[in-house]
Amino acid sequence: MKKVGRYKTPLSNIKIQFIVSLAIVTIITTLLSNTKVNSNEHIITNYLEMHGVIKQAIEFEKADKNLIDSAKITIYNSSKKPIEHVYSNKNGVCFFKLPLNHSFTIEISKNGFIPKILNVDTRINETALKRYHLFFDTEMFEAISELNVSILNNSIADIKYNSKLKNFDYNYEYANDINEKIKKLYYEYYSYKKDVYIKKKHYKKLKTIQAQ
Repeated sequence: MKKVGRYKTPLSNIKIQFIVSLAIVTIITTLLSNTKVNSNEHIITNYLEMHGVIKQAIEFEKADKNLIDSAKITIYNSSKKPIEHVYSNKNGVCFFKLPLNHSFTIEISKNGFIPKILNVDTRINETALKRYHLFFDTEMFEAISELNVSILNNSIADIKYNSKLKNFDYNYEYANDINEKIKKLYYEYYSYKKDVYIKKKHYKKLKTIQAQ
């Protein structure tokens, strides 16, 4: 009767496995060393990463129906030169990194909508640089020729480093001032959309009656 025991791997097999593993590591290392890095891509070690949600301005939010897919976020440097652009995903989410100690203008745009602008100043007085994060969301108005949207030629937000918070934050004095001015636009926008909805509903009802 044979004794049942542990099967011992032959020494020769262990050597083969070691050689194969070493060869795989060598191949991977070679591939990585030969990989070309895009000259336009810069590794940012100290930055402000902004996480945003882009929405359509509607009076009553309907779950995720007001989230804007493929909104274009263009980043301009202090010379007003575009240096990068990203797009929001199907959930209206976007994120991008801004190197510290610079000033930027962020333009959010989408065909059929009025662009919105953010001013971001990433200059800080701290000696120890690090990575910062800031969340933002914004509502975009549909382009309607009957509405005066000149107020949106101005920045809707002014973002700077707050030494008390040790992080970046909004200039709330500026935010309160611009929001007060935009209130009128919101009212006119929602009133217009409501009138259009009522007219469409009335027209649909009239067509139904005529078809009977």
